Amino acid sequence: MINTVLSLLSAVKEDWTRREREISLFYLRNQSKTHEEISEYFDVSRPMVSKTLNSAHIKSVKAARNFLFKNLSSIEGVGERM
Repeated sequence: MINTVLSLLSAVKEDWTRREREISLFYLRNQSKTHEEISEYFDVSRPMVSKTLNSAHIKSVKAARNFLFKNLSSIEGVGERM
Protein backbone atom coordinates (compact mmCIF):
# COMPACT_ATOMS: atom_id res chain seq x y z
CA MET A 1 0.00 0.00 0.00
CA ILE A 2 2.80 2.41 0.88
CA ASN A 3 4.54 1.76 -2.45
CA THR A 4 1.30 2.46 -4.30
CA VAL A 5 0.80 5.77 -2.50
CA LEU A 6 4.42 6.73 -3.18
CA SER A 7 4.00 5.91 -6.87
CA LEU A 8 0.81 7.93 -7.16
CA LEU A 9 2.33 10.86 -5.28
CA SER A 10 5.35 10.77 -7.55
CA ALA A 11 3.18 10.65 -10.68
CA VAL A 12 1.15 13.68 -9.57
CA LYS A 13 4.26 15.69 -8.73
CA GLU A 14 5.93 14.80 -12.04
CA ASP A 15 3.07 16.51 -13.87
CA TRP A 16 3.43 19.77 -11.95
CA THR A 17 4.43 22.83 -13.93
CA ARG A 18 7.29 24.95 -12.61
CA ARG A 19 4.80 27.37 -11.06
CA GLU A 20 2.72 24.59 -9.51
CA ARG A 21 5.89 23.13 -8.02
CA GLU A 22 7.01 26.48 -6.56
CA ILE A 23 3.65 27.36 -5.03
CA SER A 24 2.82 23.82 -3.89
CA LEU A 25 6.14 23.22 -2.19
CA PHE A 26 5.96 26.63 -0.52
CA TYR A 27 2.43 25.82 0.66
CA LEU A 28 3.42 22.39 1.99
CA ARG A 29 6.37 23.86 3.88
CA ASN A 30 4.33 26.80 5.22
CA GLN A 31 0.85 25.39 5.86
CA SER A 32 0.06 28.09 8.40
CA LYS A 33 0.21 30.69 5.61
CA THR A 34 -3.06 31.82 4.06
CA HIS A 35 -3.64 31.93 0.33
CA GLU A 36 -3.49 35.71 0.65
CA GLU A 37 -0.01 35.54 2.22
CA ILE A 38 1.15 33.09 -0.44
CA SER A 39 -0.20 35.36 -3.17
CA GLU A 40 1.75 38.30 -1.73
CA TYR A 41 4.93 36.21 -1.53
CA PHE A 42 4.66 35.18 -5.21
CA ASP A 43 3.14 38.47 -6.35
CA VAL A 44 0.09 36.83 -7.87
CA SER A 45 -3.62 37.08 -7.10
CA ARG A 46 -5.23 35.01 -4.35
CA PRO A 47 -7.51 33.28 -6.89
CA MET A 48 -4.39 32.32 -8.87
CA VAL A 49 -2.93 30.64 -5.78
CA SER A 50 -6.17 28.70 -5.27
CA LYS A 51 -6.32 27.73 -8.95
CA THR A 52 -2.67 26.64 -8.94
CA LEU A 53 -3.04 24.54 -5.78
CA ASN A 54 -6.20 22.94 -7.12
CA SER A 55 -4.59 22.07 -10.45
CA ALA A 56 -1.64 20.60 -8.51
CA HIS A 57 -4.10 18.35 -6.63
CA ILE A 58 -2.72 19.68 -3.36
CA LYS A 59 -5.50 18.15 -1.22
CA SER A 60 -4.66 14.70 -2.54
CA VAL A 61 -0.95 15.34 -2.12
CA LYS A 62 -1.49 16.38 1.51
CA ALA A 63 -3.65 13.32 2.18
CA ALA A 64 -1.01 11.02 0.66
CA ARG A 65 1.78 12.67 2.66
CA ASN A 66 -0.23 12.37 5.87
CA PHE A 67 -0.94 8.71 5.14
CA LEU A 68 2.77 8.06 4.56
CA PHE A 69 3.89 9.95 7.67
CA LYS A 70 1.36 8.11 9.81
CA ASN A 71 2.22 4.68 8.47
CA LEU A 72 5.97 5.15 8.33
CA SER A 73 6.09 6.51 11.88
CA SER A 74 4.19 3.45 13.11
CA ILE A 75 6.74 1.21 11.37
CA GLU A 76 9.58 3.10 13.04
CA GLY A 77 7.83 2.67 16.38
CA VAL A 78 7.84 -1.10 15.91
CA GLY A 79 11.60 -1.03 15.29
CA GLU A 80 12.22 1.05 18.41
CA ARG A 81 10.44 -1.45 20.63
CA MET A 82 12.57 -4.37 19.41
